[in-house]
Amino acid sequence: LDWARQLKGSFPVHVVMGGPHATYHPELIRQPGVDAVCVGEGEESFPEYLEAYAREPGPPSRPIAGCWHCRAARCSCSSGVALA
Repeated sequence: LDWARQLKGSFPVHVVMGGPHATYHPELIRQPGVDAVCVGEGEESFPEYLEAYAREPGPPSRPIAGCWHCRAARCSCSSGVALA
């Protein structure tokens, strides 16, 4: 996570975490430097997330299956479930 914070501190980037660790720990979304977390198999959700980001940089305005993101200080996934 240190590299994500350093990267965001130096460049205007959007950091999306994925893989087994992110799948089991979606609360990574609360860490400084992390903009989104894709859980499970990302073959469909990650490209969909990238398409939404290309249209409108920043957190997507609509839910994307398998992706957690924060918007207006509320972190949620596609089902609308908020992190505890």
